[in-house]
Amino acid sequence: MTTPVIPSELQELLKRLCAEVTWKAAATYPAHMAHACVLRANEPALYGALADAIATHGCDKRFYSRTYRYLELGNGYKHWAYDTPINRERLTLTRAREGKAAAQTRRTPA
Repeated sequence: MTTPVIPSELQELLKRLCAEVTWKAAATYPAHMAHACVLRANEPALYGALADAIATHGCDKRFYSRTYRYLELGNGYKHWAYDTPINRERLTLTRAREGKAAAQTRRTPA
């Protein structure tokens, strides 16, 4: 699947909105799944704009047994909507976890 291209004006608007709000760390996840979120009730403008952009311009990707739609804005994070929160995770953490999983797959005997 090719990555949909997000219009640059929308991308810059979303990056600005993301930088202006306070993201709350998700406290119930282990360190290798650390991420932060904003709630629709607390940040309705960001939530609406980002949820629409994720739905329109995001790419589907598996996370364990589930598929989520993710959007990278070029701000060092991937973003995804999950019910009422919008979540984000540092791409460096995502890539480290994916690299570890790939290495484990290569070591698995056939």
